Amino acid sequence: MSEVIVGLEVATFLIVFFTGVYGVYVWNTKRKENDEYEKLMEDPLEVHFRIPAKSQHLIKYEKQDDEDHTKDELIIPPNSEDYLFLIIRTKLNLYASDRYFGFGPHDNRRPELSYSNLFIVQSSDQIPHWNLDTYGCIHFDTEKLWLKGETYLVNFKIETHDKGKYPLEITFNVRSPAYKDTKKEIGKLIRRYLTLRVE
Repeated sequence: MSEVIVGLEVATFLIVFFTGVYGVYVWNTKRKENDEYEKLMEDPLEVHFRIPAKSQHLIKYEKQDDEDHTKDELIIPPNSEDYLFLIIRTKLNLYASDRYFGFGPHDNRRPELSYSNLFIVQSSDQIPHWNLDTYGCIHFDTEKLWLKGETYLVNFKIETHDKGKYPLEITFNVRSPAYKDTKKEIGKLIRRYLTLRVE
């Protein structure tokens, strides 16, 4: 009889012990995932100028070859018109809304942007809704889902004026609905700057 009691006590102890170990493991895994998630949301995407392969589109301001290239600074001649390409890569699934692109207040000196989509030949309502504000920024207010590891392209017509160094401000309101088993949703305003030298 005493052997049965001892056996039950040992079994109870083992069940409690392994339940506790499993609980600590689950808690630690969720804590690590949460820390990983918060770190990714500090810098959830990257944005660069894109130099397209010459077979895709010819530009006048940059040497092209058979490959796509990225840069964070471009040089474009003054008083010229061309196309400007951006590439966006995400590090986790994101919903992006209120996307802004611009060089700041228009004063007949700064470069001007207007939306263009060279990949759409004809469209009815597929071109995204956008607005141009008094500061010369283009706003896209529709929410888009960007998937982890995917690459997204945006292009604009650009018209340059005076020589100078002009930061292109790119702003996104992003939120990530979940990360792995983490149920928490994090939203953040992301602001990036790329440099355009007009010379």
